[in-house]
Amino acid sequence: MDIEEQKMNIIKTAARLIKNNLKSLATSSGNYPTIDSDAKSHVHFLPASLSAFLGVLVSEKNNSLKVASIGQAIVQAMRPRVVIAPLQIGLAVQLHHNFASRFLTDTLHHHGFCSSYQEVQMFNQNAALSQGTNIPSFNGEFVQYAADNVDHNSRTLAVWA
Repeated sequence: MDIEEQKMNIIKTAARLIKNNLKSLATSSGNYPTIDSDAKSHVHFLPASLSAFLGVLVSEKNNSLKVASIGQAIVQAMRPRVVIAPLQIGLAVQLHHNFASRFLTDTLHHHGFCSSYQEVQMFNQNAALSQGTNIPSFNGEFVQYAADNVDHNSRTLAVWA
């Protein structure tokens, strides 16, 4: 065997080891993961082997967020129906909240950067159900919520003296 062939065998062996670690990763038990702002907690979501591998590849001082993002994208790509990666669903919910674009969310999902639009809809439904509609200082009175936007057409407004 030449040197290049040995390198490829080592890389394939490392990939198989990481893949086995990903298969033994704890799955989501019907609950959505909590999305923290701390990048180090997102790295703990990954198996140690994948985290170490990506830590070597991403050569920056504070590479925790990039390692977590790339690692969770790999986890989500390998086990799409079993695991819900926190950064993947968090990005999809944020995109939906800011832009309300199914096209944008699904396009980024097909590239592996975030969860699907359908997953965002399920997340929103579950979040609404889990938060409930309790009003903190409600004493049994009748409460009705109403909202509307005001539309003005400046050409139809007349000034009457």
